[in-house]
Amino acid sequence: MESPAGHRLPGGEHPNPEGDAIRAIERYIVMPGQATVYKIGMVHVLALREQAHERLGDAFGLTGFHRAMLGHGLVPISIIEERIDAWAQELSDTPEAKSRLRPSYCGS
Repeated sequence: MESPAGHRLPGGEHPNPEGDAIRAIERYIVMPGQATVYKIGMVHVLALREQAHERLGDAFGLTGFHRAMLGHGLVPISIIEERIDAWAQELSDTPEAKSRLRPSYCGS
């Protein structure tokens, strides 16, 4: 398989359609840092999710986490951190949530 730019691609089975693979390779050629930035963001979001889960215990929910993270549109990661922290604080302040928090976060 060869891309429109003339780059040879490995043969064999591919999990994605050929056109998708070609576009990805061309994107990495034009913007080599894009994949690195994407991965750094992914790792950061997973860490925020784990921290929120540890803080909230059984009160944690992916739907609420996603709403808190994505509810303000495209914003810098520092703002996302603030939103996740505010969401977790708000959730942990409710009586129902306090009964489901992990002991290390109950203040006892």
